Amino acid sequence: MKKIFVLVFAFIGLGVMVMQFDFQRFAKRSACAFCDTEVLERQVFYQGDQALGLLTYKPAVPGHVLIIPKRHVERFEDLTQEEVAALGQVIKKVDLAVRKTFGTSDYVLIQKNGREAGQTVPHVHFHYLPAQNFLAAKFLISPWLKPLEKEELTLLKEGLSEAISESDATDANLPLGFSSDLEPVSDLKATAF
Repeated sequence: MKKIFVLVFAFIGLGVMVMQFDFQRFAKRSACAFCDTEVLERQVFYQGDQALGLLTYKPAVPGHVLIIPKRHVERFEDLTQEEVAALGQVIKKVDLAVRKTFGTSDYVLIQKNGREAGQTVPHVHFHYLPAQNFLAAKFLISPWLKPLEKEELTLLKEGLSEAISESDATDANLPLGFSSDLEPVSDLKATAF
């Protein structure tokens, strides 16, 4: 009798836990982190018509950010020509913002297609990594790094957004085809991760 009571109680408890689980939210997150509105609200620092600048929550180096298309696309070859062009424009904006914010000049772009290539999020994304010594090793271990705190994400998001806004304002006054060459002016370049 005691065993039956324990089994019934355990079954009821399990049922209550299952009923309280938000399956839609779980399915959405497991499908694509870059389509999750909570992730986007927390990490987007630039939004263009077809592409976004997104903070990575485990940066390999200071200034490591992501550039993604707004539309959910898993592989690069499935992007439209317009999306490819938009990604290129956002990469240029991100480069200026990261150079200004972190005082960097050289960078590496990494884009992987498919699980066997190491793509962990099924959404096209470019890793923008300011060049540093041992960059490859730092990038490889980044999945095991401690995530940034909410305050750090907010500070970086604001700093990069401001740098892009300033760059856009400066570029609006330049002849077509020219862009500003920004100098580092932010205290964010001293942020350690």
